[in-house]
Amino acid sequence: MPGPGPHHEIEITHPGTFWYHPHVSVAEQVARGLYDVEPEVWRTGRQGTLILVNGAPAGEDLVLYATSRERWRIPDAAHSRFFALGLDGHLMHIVAGDAGPSRTTSTTDALTLAPGDRFEVVVEPAPGSRSVLWSLPVDRGFGVDPGEPFPLLTVVGPDAAADLPALPARRAGMPRVAIWTVHNTTDGIQPFHLHGLFFDGLDAAGIPPAFDSREDVANVPAGGVLRIAVPFEVPGPWMFHTHLLDHASHGMMAVIDVE
Repeated sequence: MPGPGPHHEIEITHPGTFWYHPHVSVAEQVARGLYDVEPEVWRTGRQGTLILVNGAPAGEDLVLYATSRERWRIPDAAHSRFFALGLDGHLMHIVAGDAGPSRTTSTTDALTLAPGDRFEVVVEPAPGSRSVLWSLPVDRGFGVDPGEPFPLLTVVGPDAAADLPALPARRAGMPRVAIWTVHNTTDGIQPFHLHGLFFDGLDAAGIPPAFDSREDVANVPAGGVLRIAVPFEVPGPWMFHTHLLDHASHGMMAVIDVE
């Protein structure tokens, strides 16, 4: 039941994995309850030391008993921490991004998520396997130590193999229009985020994306350029900003008015 105070009703118009958070003193509010915010960390963003998976502390002792085919919805709801996910001995099939299904299914052995990023992946644990899902080091710039590999959980495969249908190769996409060029003049990766609208990533520092899906978060390389194609489908004033929330709170944010 709704508690006291304002009650909001939202019409869901897009399939996908979405999360929401305040945009008043955003860096502080998102961080509250997990750790106190220290003013001196605003430049790099606070990464913290407690990593949670579905609300439980991460580590090899956290066990997922998997079926022959798993579909994982993965949001990076961390304050400023990037994740590169790798599952021992297995590939991940990317089937959806921020805004829903990808045009094509792509495969990777390391999936990198920026703060605010979402992916849906299909994994097929081998029968009898016991594999660790790792958070691998990410060099995000700003002089931040990439750290060491960190176990998130252990995936236990099924007892026997199953006869599975093939994953779909292609899905419907959206037209490519209005090209934006986003420049990052800082010395670290910036996750660019656009409210209310979705875009196609064309290339980052001249390199096309490894997956073909609609996004609202994409990384701009340190000192580099991101090109995206934005269809202006929904009217209104829409904010865009870096999803390093301390940076957004210090002014790396603007609004585009779609009429």
